[in-house]
Amino acid sequence: MNFKPYKDIETAVKQYRNDYYLNSEVKVKCHNNINKDERSLIDAAILCKVLVTFGNKYSEFKRKYNIKHIGHTFWDHTTWQLKFKDSICAFVVHSSSFITGEAYLQNYYKDKDCNECDINHYAWTINNHIEWLLDSLKEYAPSERYYSIREHIEKICNSD
Repeated sequence: MNFKPYKDIETAVKQYRNDYYLNSEVKVKCHNNINKDERSLIDAAILCKVLVTFGNKYSEFKRKYNIKHIGHTFWDHTTWQLKFKDSICAFVVHSSSFITGEAYLQNYYKDKDCNECDINHYAWTINNHIEWLLDSLKEYAPSERYYSIREHIEKICNSD
C-alpha cells in the first residue's frame, strides 16, 4: 500500500483521536475471522497513516510533540499501539522489543526517543503487516467482501 500522509500534523492527530482506539493494541495478523481482520486492517491503516504523516512532516511534528518507543519483550511482532501522554506532550509507540533478535532489529525496537528514521521504519513495518494480512484475507474471504475491505483500506491510504 502507498500511504499518502494527512495534509498536516493536526489532521493526523485529530484522526488518531477520532478513529483509532486510543489505548487498544492493534494486532496486524490473520485471525481467520473476517470481522476481526477487517477491524485490524482499519486500525493498522489509520495507525500507519498517522506515522507516515509524523515521519513525512517530522520538523513540524517535533515543534509540537515528542515521540518515544517502548519495546515489550513478550509482545508478538505484529502487535502495535500508539498512546498519547499529556504530561510529556508525547506520542508513545509500543511494539515488540526483539531483545533476542538481530542487532539491527534491537536498534529499531528498543525503548528510546524516536527520530524521523525510526518513525518511517515503524510505518514501513506496519505497512508490510497490512499487505500480509490482506494476502491472508484474500485466501479465505469471499471475493466481494475481500475487495470491499481492500477498497476501504485504499481509501484510508489516499485520504487527505
